Amino acid sequence: MKKLILALAALVFTTPVFAAPFDAVFRDDAVEVLYTSPAVAASTTAIIIDLSDTTNWPHKKSASINISGVWLDFDKAGASTGTVKVGVVSEVNATSGTVRWFYVAGNASNHVSTPGAQTPNINGLIRTKITGTGTTPYLLTNNSTALSTTYQTDVALPTAFGVSAAPGVGDIVAFIEGGGAAATLTATIHLIYSAER
Repeated sequence: MKKLILALAALVFTTPVFAAPFDAVFRDDAVEVLYTSPAVAASTTAIIIDLSDTTNWPHKKSASINISGVWLDFDKAGASTGTVKVGVVSEVNATSGTVRWFYVAGNASNHVSTPGAQTPNINGLIRTKITGTGTTPYLLTNNSTALSTTYQTDVALPTAFGVSAAPGVGDIVAFIEGGGAAATLTATIHLIYSAER
């Protein structure tokens, strides 16, 4: 009986050791990135997060990116259509690349006024992990750009950091389409993310 009481006392007065909650772990690794495009008449593409570049981007892991927040604002000049897409490069080589889009915003009507800010509510993470076969096991989408010459390992794109870089597998990229020379579109993309090992 005495041993049982001592054992129970040890349980009561011992500080329990728990793994850090997910939120706390994520907060420690969270990175914010903000990209504002130039005024786009036709279309442009930019690298928002360069997965393999842990020097210019502050994440220290480089296996894959998890998105926990997306904020988007775009401003149009005049009545026009416009589209902004955010996605992950699933395969790329010296001749072409494929992007799987996980966020798409815009309008198909010639509205004069800007749509303003769009903020989706993400109750979790958008996991952009790419497998060896170029698939996204945690991201299901039928919206993709396949084998496009826009994405090549020997063609540098503008980046959120301000330097040009060639896209790589796992990079987060944006596609911005304007409404023509008289109706350019400027997009601001703000992401909160963490990187996995």
